[in-house]
Amino acid sequence: MREARGALRLWATLEGGALTEATADVALVQVLALLGPELPALELTSLRGRLQARALRDGYELSARGLTAVPVEGPPLQPTDFMVRWGGSAAEQHGAASARLIEFEPLAEPRRRAAAARRRCAR
Repeated sequence: MREARGALRLWATLEGGALTEATADVALVQVLALLGPELPALELTSLRGRLQARALRDGYELSARGLTAVPVEGPPLQPTDFMVRWGGSAAEQHGAASARLIEFEPLAEPRRRAAAARRRCAR
């Protein structure tokens, strides 16, 4: 997350001085997130919901409940719940994912528009 404004309520669990679990209720506006060096920035008008992360015996789990997002360009995404779990050793990785609903199409629209604009400028 590069920048955002709004409210964040956070609960954390520490065991032996190490963070083992965190839960955050977020209500953010004007969100700018950089998800990777090769990926375009994710710009949202708003992001709301509950995010949870926890360390497992041999991995990690990330989940969301009632997560809603409104892209700067495009329609709002429907509220979703999801869970992603991964872990294992370097020799044997494993993971699982589940979701009630995930819409990727609205998030791809700004990238398609930017690509089309670059093609027009190149001509």
